[in-house]
Amino acid sequence: MKKASVFLFLIAALISTFYGVRKHFSQITHRQMGKEEEIQKGLATFYPLLEDQMIVALVIAENAEKDVERNLRSLFDQTYPHVRILYIDNGSTDKTYEKAQQWAQDAGKESAITFIKKKEKRPLLEILYEVIGGCDPHEVIALLDGKDWLSHENVFEHLNCAYANPDVWMTYSRFISHPDYKDVKGRVFSDAILKEKKLRKEVREELSPFLTFYAGFFQEIKLQDLLYQGSFIDEAWRLALELPLVEMGPEHVLF
Repeated sequence: MKKASVFLFLIAALISTFYGVRKHFSQITHRQMGKEEEIQKGLATFYPLLEDQMIVALVIAENAEKDVERNLRSLFDQTYPHVRILYIDNGSTDKTYEKAQQWAQDAGKESAITFIKKKEKRPLLEILYEVIGGCDPHEVIALLDGKDWLSHENVFEHLNCAYANPDVWMTYSRFISHPDYKDVKGRVFSDAILKEKKLRKEVREELSPFLTFYAGFFQEIKLQDLLYQGSFIDEAWRLALELPLVEMGPEHVLF
């Protein structure tokens, strides 16, 4: 009788876990997809969760002192445990760096975050090339602007669900403006746009401010693709980052 009870408990736990994971995964996929989004349908396939996938929250902040607490709190409130945080101050002229360090100290989180300060502002692609180049190829990089924050505590749980599919190398998502919460941006791109390089030739639209990808995927970008006339592209750096990633793996980009 005791063995039967234990067996039933294990079955119940497995069922609960399965449906819990499905609930998470359903929030990062879209049930109504047209024939033009076959890539997304394929990448939304359910896979068993990865238990130890490391996510690197890479924050690049510049004169963001007003948003330091909300930004960092949204990261430390995440329920997913396998996260390390890199906070890079890119030549701020206000107290962004000092406030971020003070908040981490007051919250007892100093050991969970690495701070890097650039005394002078540098091109963001130069920073990314340097920092991500030193990351483990299997780590998932989650880019976040210092003035932005995650909408809820399960964002990284959802990312772990997404990257359980070995065919997912990169994700992008919707975002909403603050404080009116009315301007929602971000959309799924058709297979044709992704596969036929129309993102570069015709659309020329950024995917999302919250981009994630494997460090190893980024490390495959050729340095010259990030440069213009010998210097790192700065003004349209997001597009300069996204285009080579999408073009290297159009069938591995999940919305």
